[in-house]
Amino acid sequence: MKRLFVSDLHLGKSDSQYKKFLELLKSEKPDELYLIGDIFDLWVKNFKYIREKCCDFFNTLEEFSINGTKIFYILGNHDFDIDLQKDPIFDKMSICIEKKLNDTILFHGHQYDFLMVNYFYLVRFLTFIYSLFNSKYETSLASKRKDKEFDFLLNDIKNKAVQENKDFKTIIMGHTHIADDCVIDNVRYINLGDWVTNLTYAIEIDGIIELKRSK
Repeated sequence: MKRLFVSDLHLGKSDSQYKKFLELLKSEKPDELYLIGDIFDLWVKNFKYIREKCCDFFNTLEEFSINGTKIFYILGNHDFDIDLQKDPIFDKMSICIEKKLNDTILFHGHQYDFLMVNYFYLVRFLTFIYSLFNSKYETSLASKRKDKEFDFLLNDIKNKAVQENKDFKTIIMGHTHIADDCVIDNVRYINLGDWVTNLTYAIEIDGIIELKRSK
């Protein structure tokens, strides 16, 4: 059994490197594909635009589904309402907020972000406005590395995620755009990074999970 985990492709943004992900997908040929949030960026572009501009993404998923790959879509903050889109590709997926795989739990991670919990619609609105003037505008924590609040925000998200999911041995999430693989309070925390700058993902083969970077 081979599982491929990826998050934060942000299709719709001009700096999304989703085409490189499609190359990886065709190379790995997983039995199960887990899309862990912010696959589409509905904050900056509408779904119709993304469907037309990124038709190769949809065609590839369609092909994999037909050939037997099971696809799971876990909602993020930039695509939380994607399941409302009436597109046939979503009939071939299992869509949810979180997914449990034995002693592993998968979620996007925005639910542990103070800004997303308290100021979701404000942040979404400001992101859209900024994107009108700069298509590569970044709102992820990865873009705030130089801010003094950065370490606090990142650690707060990681610690909240771990504390609220202590019953699991492993957490796999995205959201921060910062790839990470560490152990906190006996829980393995894996952050998948993104496909805007880092090109990182995770592979599970016969129960062994490895965080990797695309070449």
